[in-house]
Amino acid sequence: MCAGVLADRYGRLRVVVTLIVAYILTGLAGGLTTSLVVWLSLRFLMGAASIGMHTVRYTMQVYLHYDFPVGVVDPDPPSIGILAVA
Repeated sequence: MCAGVLADRYGRLRVVVTLIVAYILTGLAGGLTTSLVVWLSLRFLMGAASIGMHTVRYTMQVYLHYDFPVGVVDPDPPSIGILAVA
């Protein structure tokens, strides 16, 4: 939910790019760490970046393809389930 607020305030593309960079950096740092506590913390941050990335990406996709049926344009089948739950 925080990623959506940031995307509204600073722009969706800027937030997505920042989250992609954060995801990559936390993944690399997690691969190089030797501490379990640091690794778990980095995995948590990596998951948070991933959730934010997918949330903003889905919002961008809906705004770009709002006139198409969901599932035809959507390459990510789990988002159909998310739409069904919402």
